[in-house]
Amino acid sequence: MKKFLYIGEITEGKLPDEISRQVRDFIKSHSGEMIELIIKHHSPSITLKQKKLYWNYYCEPIAKFIGKSIKEIDLFLCKEFLPPRIYMFEGKMRNEVQDIDDLNTREFSDFLMQIDSWCLENNISLP
Repeated sequence: MKKFLYIGEITEGKLPDEISRQVRDFIKSHSGEMIELIIKHHSPSITLKQKKLYWNYYCEPIAKFIGKSIKEIDLFLCKEFLPPRIYMFEGKMRNEVQDIDDLNTREFSDFLMQIDSWCLENNISLP
């Protein structure tokens, strides 16, 4: 499957001319096909250290406190605090649980702050 990725500036509401042409060509070459077009503010993806922080300092202590597995806690936190990923498949709207791997650093920081607040409300101590 061909992909088109552009990370750069939009000036005066427009893509650079060459990129704009490439986007049009890409869309024309996929006429009649299902595509996914995502336009979002660019922010770096989370790092391995941030993922370890989440698993070791959030999921693990919460799992011990509640008596569930770390994976169950991860699923609960993602369902509780992340918006679902919504997409169209075979003419039907679908949604699924978003994963931390889908988050950029800003979204991840917001996610952890929500978990911190939830832990405070539920008397769960984090390291």
